[in-house]
Amino acid sequence: MRHGIPMDMNIQLAMISDANYLDFAAITLTSILYHHRGGGLTVHMIHPLGMQEEKLEKIRQLQKIAPFDFNAIPVDPGQFERKWGVSKPTWWRCELPSLCPQVRKMLYLDCDMIVLDDIEKLWSEALGEAVIGAVGDRLGLKVAATLKMPVEQYFNAGMLLMDLETLRKENAEDTMRETLKRRGDDIHYADQDLLNICFWERTRMLGQRWNIINSVYRNLPVTGMYSVEEVKEALASPGIVHFTGHHKPWLFWKTVHHPYAERFWHYTLLSNCSSGLKVKMFLKQHLMNIWVAPKHSLPWDRSILKQFEDDGK
Repeated sequence: MRHGIPMDMNIQLAMISDANYLDFAAITLTSILYHHRGGGLTVHMIHPLGMQEEKLEKIRQLQKIAPFDFNAIPVDPGQFERKWGVSKPTWWRCELPSLCPQVRKMLYLDCDMIVLDDIEKLWSEALGEAVIGAVGDRLGLKVAATLKMPVEQYFNAGMLLMDLETLRKENAEDTMRETLKRRGDDIHYADQDLLNICFWERTRMLGQRWNIINSVYRNLPVTGMYSVEEVKEALASPGIVHFTGHHKPWLFWKTVHHPYAERFWHYTLLSNCSSGLKVKMFLKQHLMNIWVAPKHSLPWDRSILKQFEDDGK
């Protein structure tokens, strides 16, 4: 029990990371803990079998920021590949129902995110008859026809609110594996496409603010997915910022122009990530003339909001 909350009532958070991405997992979790400091959180860290214990200790040490329970879950990449025909860690989220057999509801987050609001608000979203809650992704414009689904229902799999209990009862993992064998040629964006094929009809689209991917800043929303007003509100008050594509703040020779790159570095400094990444941040700041002011909130770029207003007329 944590702060009077029974363990099975905790927010259940799953993340997947190999050794290469553990620093970024720590940064994401740091951002979560600075907005949710009351406990009642269980972190399920899914990692490759054989990862050194001292690497996992990096995540446990974040309990100094705010309390949470920690559950390390090893996956054998070879065994997974024999079952699925693929081995990349991103696919492992397809096995969350069996990897976390006692968990009824799970919030999954990618490690290239920062959280800017209390995730309890997201956790409290009701799924109703849906088995997945997710946020729309305009990639549907490219792949929805191939996947045989409506464009406006295509979702990004970087944030998933999942009804694991129902997925287990329905043997969803078997369904996904069989679908992958039958329709593997239709899949272009890894397990994200597979999850869309299998569950788009039973997915509740959540508010844009809970997964703002890079393309949201550059494009008007997909018709029927979100309104211009919803997107404007989300950009002005994001819950989760997702650094998709090539505009990741930690890429050294990439000029940082993401509106929340500064906030990413803010949580980098607050985290216990490797000193090498922090040195990289320092060099990028000074060699590329990028000013980082981690103690100050980043104001929203009104010019982008103006673009939405103009384009929406």
